Amino acid sequence: MAPRVVCVVGPTGCGKTKMGVLLAKEFSGEVVSCDSMQLYRGMVIGTAAPTQAEMEGVPHHMVGVAAPTEDYSAARYAEEARACVEDILARGKLPIIVGGTGLYMDALLRGHGFAAGHSGGEVRRELYDRLEKEGIEPLWAELEQVDAESAARLHKNDEKRILRALEVYLETGRTISQHNAETKDAPLRYEPVYIGLAYADRERMKEVIDLRVDKMMAEGLLEEVKTLLPGVPVGRMDIDTTQGKDGHAKILEAFRKGETKILVGTQMIAKGLDFPKVTLVGVIAADTTLNLPDFRSAERTFQLLTQVAGRAGRSDSPGKVVVQTYTPDHYALSCAVKQDYRAFYHTEAAYRKHALYPPYTVISRLVISSKDASCPERIAGEIHDRINLELTRNDWHSDVLAVQAAPAPIKMLRGEHRWQVYVKMLSKGRVSEITAMMESISQAGAEGARIELEVNPASMI
Repeated sequence: MAPRVVCVVGPTGCGKTKMGVLLAKEFSGEVVSCDSMQLYRGMVIGTAAPTQAEMEGVPHHMVGVAAPTEDYSAARYAEEARACVEDILARGKLPIIVGGTGLYMDALLRGHGFAAGHSGGEVRRELYDRLEKEGIEPLWAELEQVDAESAARLHKNDEKRILRALEVYLETGRTISQHNAETKDAPLRYEPVYIGLAYADRERMKEVIDLRVDKMMAEGLLEEVKTLLPGVPVGRMDIDTTQGKDGHAKILEAFRKGETKILVGTQMIAKGLDFPKVTLVGVIAADTTLNLPDFRSAERTFQLLTQVAGRAGRSDSPGKVVVQTYTPDHYALSCAVKQDYRAFYHTEAAYRKHALYPPYTVISRLVISSKDASCPERIAGEIHDRINLELTRNDWHSDVLAVQAAPAPIKMLRGEHRWQVYVKMLSKGRVSEITAMMESISQAGAEGARIELEVNPASMI
């Protein structure tokens, strides 16, 4: 029987580190980190790696084991993490694997070998040269001839995996599909007991992630970058550093003149800036906007990443964009990295059509705000009943997909409690009549509260 290990998994900022420590103390265990970013030394703040205080005396393995300049792979992780797990087991302790990098965890648990092929070798360099000269189409067509299964599975924009599949075939004469099939059937090296953590609601997840980013800045992310790049002047641009007179202008002018070589900041540095000498852009936690409770979250993520990526390589010097993400296969990120507007549009349009989101439907909502905590919920219930009554009286129900009263995603804004009542309608239905009815409710108002109508709001937050 395979040795048993505990795996703590979950989204960003959900408390995996704390849970791992609690389990280790309770069951005489040690933690093996499974985070592809926390492997690197000198990046504790930027990767949210556990501090000594957070470890609470529990031994942690696979944290800060590689220099930032090193290439690291799932194969190397599986080998080095296995040595840690075997050592823990040999000492009669319980290995507790904590992290959110699924590929690394799967590689460790399954114990599968990785297909032959040497990243950075001669074959890889030749393939990259061909990619530069010919584009991806001929390479994808070649893959389709030798490994139709992989070609059918991979999108043509997925250059990295297409090149990897070709590299394996050219070096070994066997397809990566054959290797993956054999690996899938192999027995597990370890028997995992999974503990999955999740947020009670997506709003809370957004709050935690936003706080984590702010905390990174406050705890010294800027200083950490300076330590990693000694002698390089680094600037900071966020809400704290731009509050003074001409705060934005002074920071940007210093960057434009080259007085600062690196600019670390929040989303405000992504838009509308033109610095010809910028050749490298890095994005931390690119998944953050994907997790917002808004049907436009993928669109906003794509927009933000294409904008920030556009800051690099704006002159004759080529630019490079590095994106940190836990969901590299999400179409919003993969299309943004490739600046593939057409692919994003078609994928997003298909999703919205299937899920019945605008522009295939119309969403109108009434937002109720009040300083009285109990007022918005009561009024939202009354409005919900009023709308359903009007839909019935006018025989409009056939044009409506949903009517719902619920707390607004941001439950309190500027000192006011918020609820919403939204109506999702067929775009070819009696949208004007239903929206006019909702407008009359908004204009009539309610004692002790504000009622605002939004049609296909720019933000559902």
